[in-house]
Amino acid sequence: MIFVQSITISWIISDTHSNIMCQKLFNALALASFLMSGTVIAGVGYVAMNKEEIKSRLITEALGEVKAMLPGLTDGSVTGIIGESGTGTEEFSPSIPF
Repeated sequence: MIFVQSITISWIISDTHSNIMCQKLFNALALASFLMSGTVIAGVGYVAMNKEEIKSRLITEALGEVKAMLPGLTDGSVTGIIGESGTGTEEFSPSIPF
């Protein structure tokens, strides 16, 4: 009878220890879930409040990258079409006299 009681008491103690460990684990997971949800909500709120600034910054950066990839495309290309005088009559004037 004493042997059965000692096994029962040790089982209750080990079961209580196991329950406490599980409770700590669940509390840690709940805290991590709360922190992640709060971070997502804060991030969405930040983007919603500053979407115009973020959009203009991204457009500016994208245009800067495009200009860096094509450095000679916009510099001086208009003078080749219009001509050095800027009137556009040198190359594109009609060649048939009236």
